[in-house]
Amino acid sequence: MSRLCEGRVCVVTGAARGIGRAYAEALVAEGASVVINDVDADAVDLAVEGLRALGGEARGHIEDVSTAAGAAGLIDAALDEWGRIDAVINNAGITRDRMLVNLSESDWDDVIQVHLKSSFLVTQRAAQHWRKLSKSGEGTDARVVNTVSSVGLYGHAGQSNYGAAKGAIASFTITAAMELARYGITVNAICPTALTSMTADVLADSEDARLGLLDARWVAPAVVWLVSEKSADVTGRVFVASGRRLAVAEGWHRGPTGRAVGDPSEVDGVIRPLLAAAVRHADEQGDIPAGDTGKELVEELARRFSTGDMQGAMALFHPDFRIEQPPTLPHGGWHVGQAGMAEMGAAFGRHWSRTIENPRIFGDGETVVQVTTQTWTATATGRSATVDVVELFGFADGRISEIRVFQRDTHLLLSLLGASP
Repeated sequence: MSRLCEGRVCVVTGAARGIGRAYAEALVAEGASVVINDVDADAVDLAVEGLRALGGEARGHIEDVSTAAGAAGLIDAALDEWGRIDAVINNAGITRDRMLVNLSESDWDDVIQVHLKSSFLVTQRAAQHWRKLSKSGEGTDARVVNTVSSVGLYGHAGQSNYGAAKGAIASFTITAAMELARYGITVNAICPTALTSMTADVLADSEDARLGLLDARWVAPAVVWLVSEKSADVTGRVFVASGRRLAVAEGWHRGPTGRAVGDPSEVDGVIRPLLAAAVRHADEQGDIPAGDTGKELVEELARRFSTGDMQGAMALFHPDFRIEQPPTLPHGGWHVGQAGMAEMGAAFGRHWSRTIENPRIFGDGETVVQVTTQTWTATATGRSATVDVVELFGFADGRISEIRVFQRDTHLLLSLLGASP
């Protein structure tokens, strides 16, 4: 069986130890040749020896890739050794944690330079090479994998420099993906949660660390997949990986929307209801808080559906959500995830159309019930009937995880519509 990255050539920055070295080991295990970049010469030599001992092809590169010369030298190292380069993994990083009021200019500049500037320079130099190949008629199937952090996506006090760098890399990933797709280059980012020397002060004493869930081996498989040919159709995405989960991070999107305002005195009156309706920022684990009660989530779901904001409505559901419909209906039974919801909607649409009115929402905490008045119209007969539908909601990780639908007299409803299950 062919290995995922057989014959591919990769460069990994900050790879002499920690999570970068774990990436390199996983890549050579899947058939890739790897250039190990770091500024610590002794550590680079040890890493290269270790990879070769595993049967992999590897060489070192000891330069600062936050400089143009260092970035160019890294790409050239791969080309000089193997005559090609297929993937760049931008992993180099440092921390200089301080509260904002105590953060020095050099603390800010150093973190931005090592994380953000190096990602730009290495990506640019590799992209220039790949663009040249593409314009000469040679096919390219190239990869850039950047590194972001939950601090950059969700925030964390005491790390404004690090968060700014990682948040910028997430935005850089999306924009670079747009620009480079024409040359056969995908650009994605990994958001790892792993215990390394850089994260030890924060994570070393955590329960996840004691359980082994912060080992870099839980992150490396996603990076290998992103480097492989299997991910050729995926670009502009951020993936979250740890021993707890593998997930796709969802980006900013327009939320509750009001009318345009031309008078400053009117802003407060328009914006306050929008703020009340907006989903809270995700917590440090990336979960959307449910607020005081799950009722708020269901109220917001009803509002988004009523305004046609389907993307916003779907964002309120847990990735593993499920819906149970009455078994006597053609679309009855359990439906899991977005694919299940799509199948359910298609099955319903083959028989009926409907309007939903007057949502009434009751309960709090983890028990919430919604009652809606629905008018169903049968496609085959054109007959209509009105029924009250009861939905019982469940919640997990600050999102809607389950809906159980209860409908009285479904046989009578079907009879009135002239339809049969």
